[in-house]
Amino acid sequence: MKILITGKNSYIGMSFEKWLNQWPDVYQVDTICLINNNWENRDFSQYDVVFHVAGIVHQKEKPEMENLYFSVNRDLAVEVAKKSQKVRC
Repeated sequence: MKILITGKNSYIGMSFEKWLNQWPDVYQVDTICLINNNWENRDFSQYDVVFHVAGIVHQKEKPEMENLYFSVNRDLAVEVAKKSQKVRC
């Protein structure tokens, strides 16, 4: 099974990848960073699973970070989901 983890350096992504690496004959794991827009050119069709864990935590509490918080945690998640769904239909 081919799995793509978004959020290359996230705690959850790295932990999940490490756990899956126990079974290298079952799972092939790739990770990508979503900090820039290069991910938009990535072909998601080769993956059975896209596990989206990119996000910003503990920033909503700071008023000056609210826009970035929602841009990453809501808008980016929707964009990744749409791209993932598009290749499945």
